[in-house]
Amino acid sequence: NLLAILGDCRFLWFAKQGDTTTSTSEETSPGRTITWDGDISGRLTALGGFGGAALTFASASSQYGTTPDTANLSFGDGLVDQAFSVVALANVTNTAAIRTLCSKWTTSNREYEFIFTGSDKLELIVADQSSGALPLRLADSANTQGSWRLFGTTYTAATGGATAGDDMTLYQDGAVVASTATNNAGYVAMEGLASAFELGSFTANTGQFLDGSLAMVAVTARALSATDHASVNALCKNFFGVPT
Repeated sequence: NLLAILGDCRFLWFAKQGDTTTSTSEETSPGRTITWDGDISGRLTALGGFGGAALTFASASSQYGTTPDTANLSFGDGLVDQAFSVVALANVTNTAAIRTLCSKWTTSNREYEFIFTGSDKLELIVADQSSGALPLRLADSANTQGSWRLFGTTYTAATGGATAGDDMTLYQDGAVVASTATNNAGYVAMEGLASAFELGSFTANTGQFLDGSLAMVAVTARALSATDHASVNALCKNFFGVPT
C-alpha cells in the first residue's frame, strides 16, 4: 500500500531488528545497501506491533548511514528539475543545532537536503552547484520535537528555476506546514552529481548529525499531494503504533 502511494519510489528504508553494520532498502529487489557508522544492533528498539523498529541517532556520536550515489537519486540534470518528495518518520530531539533527516550533499556535489534547522524548523534546500544558488522552503515556526511525527516535503518542479522555492511544500503528520520560500534568480536546476545519499548526516558524514530516532525514510520521483502525505501518515502511524 505504501509503495502504491509513493509511486516511482527511489529509496525506502525501514529500521529492522537484527540489522548490524548494514541494512537493505525496500524499494527494489535486492535493494540498496545502507552502511552504518558502526554496529547499530544496540540502537534498535521495537516500535509497534507489526515488527517495526526505531533506530536512535546521537549527534555527539556522529551516527549516520550512507548508500552510494546512483543516477536515480538525483532529480536534476543541470537544465531542468524533476519532481520529488521525501517522507521520514522521526522523533527529533530538541537541540540547538542543525539535524539532518536525509541528504545528498557534499561541499562540491550539492543536490538536496531535508533538515531541522538550529531554530527547530523543517527545511528543504536544493542546490545548483554551478551557480551556487540555494533556493529553499523553511517552516514559519518550530516543528514538533520529542515525539514521533511524519515529516514530509514535495518539490513539484512545476516552474523551477528562479522560483523553485515556490514549488516546495512542507508537511507534518500529513498536513501542510506554514512556510516561506527563499528563491534565487541564479538558480537553474540541480545537477546529477556524485555525492552519496545519507541518513542522519550531510557532507560525507562530517556534520549536521541527527539527534533522535528514525523509523522510516522514503524518497520518490513523484510530487506527492496533500492527500498522499495524509495517506502515508495514516499507514505509517498504524504500522508503527504511534499517535496520528
